[in-house]
Amino acid sequence: GSEMCIRDRLRQARAVSDPEDVELTPAEQNVRLMKRSSLEHNIGAIHYWQGEHEAAIAAFRRGVATMGAARGPDHPDVVDSLEGVVYACEAIGDLLCAEAHASRILQILEDSRGPDHPTVIRALTALGAVEYAKGDLESVQERFERAIQIAAGSPEPVRTRRHVLGAELAAILRERGDYEGAWALANAAYVAFEAATDPQLAEHRAAALRELSMVASEQGRHAEAIDYLERTLTASRDNDFGRTNGLVIQLTRVFVLTRAGELDTAIAAAEEGLVEARENPGSIDAQLFLMRVIEALLARDSTGDHERAAAMFAELEASAEGGKGPRAMIADELAELRAALEG
Repeated sequence: GSEMCIRDRLRQARAVSDPEDVELTPAEQNVRLMKRSSLEHNIGAIHYWQGEHEAAIAAFRRGVATMGAARGPDHPDVVDSLEGVVYACEAIGDLLCAEAHASRILQILEDSRGPDHPTVIRALTALGAVEYAKGDLESVQERFERAIQIAAGSPEPVRTRRHVLGAELAAILRERGDYEGAWALANAAYVAFEAATDPQLAEHRAAALRELSMVASEQGRHAEAIDYLERTLTASRDNDFGRTNGLVIQLTRVFVLTRAGELDTAIAAAEEGLVEARENPGSIDAQLFLMRVIEALLARDSTGDHERAAAMFAELEASAEGGKGPRAMIADELAELRAALEG
């Protein structure tokens, strides 16, 4: 494919760049190292998008090492390749590796830019994402609250990000049972982006609507939840939000319909999403859709539903053990589903 061709060309460029036996001044040596670092980073990115995560980690680490040799191990220029390591480690479920590198990024940016610099937001959210995968919601909340505070004190366009971050924090508060706090943040984000015409801001508006739907559903306000969901779906149809956001919206739809008792529709929607999510075997998307199908089947409990749920649970466990999705992220729900099946 074209990505393999690009990767091969990058490798060739690495192999022939600046012969080792040529004497270079220190400045020329640094330039050479930075070029090599860029090549390694790009090779890592190609490996990552092809699902070759171990190879990606190795390439990104070479990028970190060569940039560190040129600019210093704690220079901000090493951050891009360090982020590559974080994402690749997350993809293989190595959350200790991801957390260690995300923490290093945060330290580098705090030390080099200052603790309240806008670039620190990216480090806080990256570390928060790893902590979320580990199930440490308290730490995630702290990271996002600090990120929102930094964004609120920054000039535009960074200042607007406080609402984007607020909608993301709303999901954490909802999972922690703080529905009032979650509603306030999601509603503030929706109001901020209500009149937006820019496609990216429209996507943020839809994310806020989706979260409002989830909170209403959790509180048993099912008609209201479905109304917010329909508005989210309309926004998705009017603006091409892409495959990933489409799957997220579909998951929300299944969640809301299940809790509203519309189980036949929920199962059909979950199975539709599962077909698409299975295109990436072992992904967290496929695992989440499997959980939603199982949950709805057990709630409906018609003839054959328990057997179908048990078969899907076996697939879910195998996927969570050996796939790319972090098991810690869904461990509690796995335990609840197992108890429901055995009960």
